[in-house]
Amino acid sequence: MGALPFDYLGVPIFRGTPRVHHLSRLVDSVIYKFSRWKGSTLSLAGRKCLINSVIAASLVHSMMVYHWPHSLLKKVDTAMRNFLWKGDIAKKSTS
Repeated sequence: MGALPFDYLGVPIFRGTPRVHHLSRLVDSVIYKFSRWKGSTLSLAGRKCLINSVIAASLVHSMMVYHWPHSLLKKVDTAMRNFLWKGDIAKKSTS
C-alpha cells in the first residue's frame, strides 16, 4: 500500500479537507503556463481560447474532486483576468 498524499491523474490525493498547501502546486503550474505564453502577441480572442482550452480544462478535473479554498480561486481568477485583458499576469489594471 502507498502512503498519502500522492498524485493520481495530476490531482493530489490526500485525506481530509483541501488546504491551500495541498492545491498550491496546481495553481503554481497554471501561473507558470501563463508566464510562458506571449499574451501581448495574441488577440483578445486568442487569449480567451487559450484560457478556455488549456487552463480551465486542466483545473476542472481537480475542481470536480475537491472544493477549492477561496484564496486559491481568487489567485487563479486574477491571473486569468490579467492575462485576458492585459496579456500579462503581472500587469494590473489601473482603474
